[in-house]
Amino acid sequence: MDEEVVADLGAAGGYAVHTLTDQTRDIPKAEWDRERVGYLCVNSTAFNDAQTALDQLCQETNLCDYQTRDAIQKASLRIHSALRKAKK
Repeated sequence: MDEEVVADLGAAGGYAVHTLTDQTRDIPKAEWDRERVGYLCVNSTAFNDAQTALDQLCQETNLCDYQTRDAIQKASLRIHSALRKAKK
């Protein structure tokens, strides 16, 4: 399932990426302030821990086929691009 992940850009609003598509969007501050209520937030360390857990699960169980591993890697790259933009 394609999910949107948003990096909080502080005074600049938010920057959204999708996990399965190349779709992105810039979210103006006023809109982001309204939209983010109810969002669950994690820092980049927690996200990296979750990514590592997925990688370990795939390796240890041998349940992830090529398409699954590829989808996980692409989603991770998209999310990290949003993180890089937030840290600028």
